[in-house]
Amino acid sequence: MKIASAASETAELPILTDPLEARGHPLQLEALFRNTVEHAPVGIAFANPDGSFRHCNRAFCSMLGFSAKELRRTSIASLTVADDREATLAGHERLWRGDITHWTSRGATSARTAARCGFA
Repeated sequence: MKIASAASETAELPILTDPLEARGHPLQLEALFRNTVEHAPVGIAFANPDGSFRHCNRAFCSMLGFSAKELRRTSIASLTVADDREATLAGHERLWRGDITHWTSRGATSARTAARCGFA
């Protein structure tokens, strides 16, 4: 399988069916992960412990109407609706402390977020 790497080069990925075999291909696995996130049809964002955005995929940027560069200069708190901010920040802190492995607000959807044109 061929995929584009983060540097826009094509990488040949081995078919990895054995988890132990996968350990021998860290660069290929990283390229697969990066491409999976970047080209996902859903918005995905990674945040730093302080709540600033570390990486936002294309769908996330499109959903909110901001460029990745603009989002890296802002934070989760600044884009979260005031009524949802406390729960969102508490969930984020619990994740970084290791108290939980994942977190969502409002069931399966995320907190209401301020998009450039209103709310997403």
